[in-house]
Amino acid sequence: KIIIGLNDKVLVISILLIYFFGQVLFLPLYIIFIILLYHYTYFKMADVKDSKYDLGLDMTKDDQKKIGKFTNLHYKQSLYQQKIKLMKEKISNIDSAIDEVSLVFDPNDVMLGIGDCFFSFDTEYVEESLEKSKNEEKVNLNKLECEYKNITDEKQKLKTELYAKFGNRIDLN
Repeated sequence: KIIIGLNDKVLVISILLIYFFGQVLFLPLYIIFIILLYHYTYFKMADVKDSKYDLGLDMTKDDQKKIGKFTNLHYKQSLYQQKIKLMKEKISNIDSAIDEVSLVFDPNDVMLGIGDCFFSFDTEYVEESLEKSKNEEKVNLNKLECEYKNITDEKQKLKTELYAKFGNRIDLN
């Protein structure tokens, strides 16, 4: 009744055979069945390993590095998309603030909120400050867009190389 070195399917089937057919009556048939089942599963698994998992390709360390780099670039690309979106919203808000300041009739009527306090500032000073911050944000936005383009180009290059080697066996979407 001791079963050693057999996989789980053989173990379950052997326990069921012992339960249904008794312990002694069919013992020779039981032993032959276990041996045949073991050899069948062993050779079937060898066929599966050979046919299913052997793609005829060797995955090199360089290929693994390329796939890892592609993954990192994909992550960075999504972060840059979010940063660019936030930067554009910030520039839009600054434009709205410039428009609001230009509509003020009294030059000393502009109140600027700093923390919990509001201070009165000259309209020209506020417009200059807003224009300066808008220009700084545009410069930062241009830098981000250039970096985003470089990441996208490098990602596309890696994607082309990996699809050239692995074909449809790899999914990079």
